[in-house]
Amino acid sequence: MLIVKRCRQRIWSKIKYSQNISFREEKIQRSITYFRNNCHNNDDFRMRENKWIRNLILLKYHNNINYRLENNTLASRRTLNKYHNNLDFQNQYEEREKTRVLQRYHSDHSLRLKMIQNASYSYRNNNTLMKRNLKQLYNQRRRILKKYSSIQSHMCTLKHRNLYLASVEKFRKIIKEGPAYVCISCGIALFRHQVLPFIEEKYLKQNMSLEMTTYIQSCLKNTFSSEQRWICKLCSDKIKKQRLSSRALMNKLEVCEIPSELKRLNNLEKHLIALRLPFMS
Repeated sequence: MLIVKRCRQRIWSKIKYSQNISFREEKIQRSITYFRNNCHNNDDFRMRENKWIRNLILLKYHNNINYRLENNTLASRRTLNKYHNNLDFQNQYEEREKTRVLQRYHSDHSLRLKMIQNASYSYRNNNTLMKRNLKQLYNQRRRILKKYSSIQSHMCTLKHRNLYLASVEKFRKIIKEGPAYVCISCGIALFRHQVLPFIEEKYLKQNMSLEMTTYIQSCLKNTFSSEQRWICKLCSDKIKKQRLSSRALMNKLEVCEIPSELKRLNNLEKHLIALRLPFMS
């Protein structure tokens, strides 16, 4: 009996709700007030209602195509408006999208290949003003680098050529007089830069041994007092150390007889056929 009575009340309420505007508005207002009070004061009710609304929206989103398209359009419009008007949201959105794309790029092999192909195709078929300007700048940079490298190469070649010419000129000055300076110690004919003027006081010292004193005096006997005396750098160093040079004439070293074909050679020709060239260093 109670169930029948409730059913009649429900039917009567529906009919009155549909026909009586004031009753309908009053009931709507009463429902809104009840819902708000419970949402603000009852946590369980709020969580339950939120979950029910979320499930209802998801169900409608998956089952209703028109609602899904309309919702996506509105969401895109809201995102674009917020992106253009809110700088913080714009930075966060770009960072989030960049992270998402990178994650998909590293995890999805097919997507990675597709992105590479799209980038390659876009680069080959992009003939915009920016690309032409970049290509022009690149070619200009290559021309400048090529010109700079050629100038550097020419300067380097010119520098080495000048050094070579300076060395040749220096060598010619050195050998200009020829090997006409004879060492009083070893008797070898040398060039000017290989000998030193012999000054007797420079080599004779008080604590010098008798052998070295005799050696220097014997060297002086073989020359005239009026002519300039010369000593090679090797013999000079040996005498300063109070040692006898290994190639000194006092050692009385003898060599084999000079062949008749070589006896008529001048000093320069003798140096050119020698095993060791004095001007080589």
